[in-house]
Amino acid sequence: MSEYIEPMFAVPIFHLYAEDWDRKKKLLQALSSHQEFKKEEGEYVASDFRAKKVEWTKIELVIRDELEKFKKQVNLPLQVDAYWFEKGGKGDQHLIHNHGATGFSAVMYIDYDEEEHTPTQFVSPFNNVIGWVDVYSPRDIRSGSVIFFPSYVHHYTLPAESEKERLVLSWNMK
Repeated sequence: MSEYIEPMFAVPIFHLYAEDWDRKKKLLQALSSHQEFKKEEGEYVASDFRAKKVEWTKIELVIRDELEKFKKQVNLPLQVDAYWFEKGGKGDQHLIHNHGATGFSAVMYIDYDEEEHTPTQFVSPFNNVIGWVDVYSPRDIRSGSVIFFPSYVHHYTLPAESEKERLVLSWNMK
C-alpha cells in the first residue's frame, strides 16, 4: 500500500484570452456605451443589471468564439440566461456574492489595465484544513481575458484605487 496526499475535490476555473481582441473590444465598448449604468441601493459598483439592455444576440455575435470554447471544454449545451455590463471607478467595489446554486458564470475584462486594476477575487467553497478562508486571484488577467467559473462560488472585487475606469461584461449560463 502506498502513501499519498492529493486533493479529493476541485473547483474548475477556465481562463482564456479572446481572439481578435482589438476588434471585439471596440464592439463591446460601443454596445456598453448605450447602456444605463447605475448603482442600486446597497451596491458599490455601477451596472446595467436591472436596466433595459442591448439584445443578447448582438453581444453573442461578438463573443461567440469564447462561448463555444467553454462549451466544448465542459461538453454541455449551456444557454445564457442573464448578462450585464459593469463599470467601476476609484473607490468602487463589488461586495461578496454568488450567482446561484447551479450553472456557470463568466466575466470578460474589457477596459482593464493590469498595472492599475485587480481581478475578481474568488472565495473557496471548502474550509481550509487549518481553518482559514482561502481566496483565489486569477493569474495573467488583462483586457480580453475571460474567466468561466461555477456560479455558486462566492466572489468580489477589491476597492478600486485607480482613476481609470474598469469595464467588464458578465453572464450566467445554465
